[in-house]
Amino acid sequence: MAEYTAAVEIQNVSLIYHSLEGGETEALRNISFTVKPREFVSIVGPSGCGKSTLLSLIAGLLRPTSGTVQVEGNKVEGPSPKVGYMLQQDYLFPWRTVLENALIGLEVMGQKDRASVERVRELLTSYGLEGFEDHYPGQLSGGMRQRVALVRTLATNPDICLLDEPFAALDYQTRLFIEEEVGRILRESAKTVLLVTHDISEAVAMSDRVIVLSKRPSVVVNEHKIDLGLENWSALAARNEAAQFKTYFRDIWKELDVHA
Repeated sequence: MAEYTAAVEIQNVSLIYHSLEGGETEALRNISFTVKPREFVSIVGPSGCGKSTLLSLIAGLLRPTSGTVQVEGNKVEGPSPKVGYMLQQDYLFPWRTVLENALIGLEVMGQKDRASVERVRELLTSYGLEGFEDHYPGQLSGGMRQRVALVRTLATNPDICLLDEPFAALDYQTRLFIEEEVGRILRESAKTVLLVTHDISEAVAMSDRVIVLSKRPSVVVNEHKIDLGLENWSALAARNEAAQFKTYFRDIWKELDVHA
């Protein structure tokens, strides 16, 4: 059993961007929250409020101006194999096959071997990509490309997955299907997940908790613990069957509208 009580802990984090002209932009102001192991948390807020910046801090790609970011009880000093990052665009290399794209993270980390390649093949099969291992990205649908990107993220077996609007580029029907698939995969894999999204419905349907941020400089407006009363998790059932879904949506919408 892990000794840490928080998978991610943000403590009084502020971030100020400095321009080449000497100007300053305050992006985040005294942000604090924690994410428990295996919890699925969504972050919503107005455009440009710093949602993706928070993910970059957790991933170790940026450092806060003040405050601390911890992953599994350790201060974040740089990128960590414990953290996987899935971006809005799939960024698949068009000259590499599905399998070769899915193996990139393992190659970069020097962990590619026969066993890891076999595990990635199993992941591709599990996520409906069996028979497409030798196809190229241009031969895939948008939903299939996102599944390849997810396999690439999970291939290194991170404890924590950061998702930066990974469904935004998909059409509505495909987006609903992929939300369901990705949510199921991540929950069955027992991952800790932070999802950044502009879509309130998506946040409520997929999450255990939703954190609402204000406009820049961003502060935490509220946190909503999501309990839709469903016996088994399902993003589609959350939207269509849960009586409390509209209440959560309305409350979060009002908070965002005030800070837009």
